[in-house]
Amino acid sequence: MKRALGIGLVIVLAAAGLLALQAVGEHSPKHADGAGPLASAGGHFKDTFAWPEDVSGPVTGGVPLCLLSGSEGAVIENVEPEGVLGTGWRFLGAVVRRFAPDATHSAILSIHGYPPTVPEELYPAAGYVVTSGCSDEARNADYTELLIGFQRADALGGGWSGIDVTYSVGGVQHVLVIGQAFSHCGPGQDPYYCQTPHP
Repeated sequence: MKRALGIGLVIVLAAAGLLALQAVGEHSPKHADGAGPLASAGGHFKDTFAWPEDVSGPVTGGVPLCLLSGSEGAVIENVEPEGVLGTGWRFLGAVVRRFAPDATHSAILSIHGYPPTVPEELYPAAGYVVTSGCSDEARNADYTELLIGFQRADALGGGWSGIDVTYSVGGVQHVLVIGQAFSHCGPGQDPYYCQTPHP
């Protein structure tokens, strides 16, 4: 009888373990832009910024970051590609700046050089706490921008097809997926990402 109870207990515990694993799988911390506490452009935004083949020096790509919900800051833990394009590129790092936009002081989509020359202090992305709100009013007064550095490694080109920002709010970890691609044009990458090169 004791043996039967023991076997029954093992089966119950195993089933509970499987349910727990299933729950973890169903509640992945990764979320689309606009579906979690930290956001960027929101919604199903997806865009591409491509540098022409003659751009070889360091460059910076920028995206906004903001709190979509809650008042507790989002602590950035890591910034990495959601997917990669080719192999002819190098990741130089990620920093954050915070400022109040005006007519002569605007957000960066792309700029030559990394880290970029800006009047604000630049902070390492890892460890930075995002507290800026996502409303238009909040962005116009208090804009937080993630700036990512790239450099062409060879003629093949390439870059990132999206951005994963791992962060935590109240000790709970999430991953924001931003649908913004940054890439160096070249024969080694998908032509889709170079249909409209930018200077």
